[in-house]
Amino acid sequence: MNKLNHLEYYRLSWNLSDNSISWLEPVYKCNLQCEGCYRRNENDSHKPLDLIKEEIEVFCGKRKTDGILIAGGEPLMHPQITEISRIVCRIKKM
Repeated sequence: MNKLNHLEYYRLSWNLSDNSISWLEPVYKCNLQCEGCYRRNENDSHKPLDLIKEEIEVFCGKRKTDGILIAGGEPLMHPQITEISRIVCRIKKM
């Protein structure tokens, strides 16, 4: 019996397994105070690189995603943002 692959289903944008853009949030800290922002500004909220890699693998393995948006707080405040960007680019090319 053939096993169904959910990544080959029709596009259903309201389905958790079919997100055209997946949001990666490596940090919840922000240096801005934008009016209307829904995010809580949290000090010492940098996610470790291993956890970020796991989240990216979930996006690519369990979701039909066309892209990964690096969001947060302010993602440029993460001390390893360059490496995070490299990981996203490397995985999305696979």
